[in-house]
Parts: sequence; structure tokens; C-alpha cells
Amino acid sequence: MSGEFDIIARYFAPLAADEGAFGLKDDAAVLAPYVVTKDLLV
Repeated sequence: MSGEFDIIARYFAPLAADEGAFGLKDDAAVLAPYVVTKDLLV
């Protein structure tokens, strides 16, 4: 890992402790009763 992914893993993933956040390893989250995802088109 490098750059953006290192920053996410080091600083933000530990804050996302809820199981619905999936440890920030996916671009989705569970906000019951919904599953939310975000994709970027450039």
C-alpha cells in the first residue's frame, strides 16, 4: 500500500469501528436498512 491507502488505513480505518463500515476496505457501508455505495467517474 502507498499514499492514499496508507493514510486511510492508518488514520481513518481505526475510527470506523462499526461493523457496517467494513473497516473502510470497501466502497460500501450499511446504514440499516440500506446499503450505501459510492463510485467515482472521472
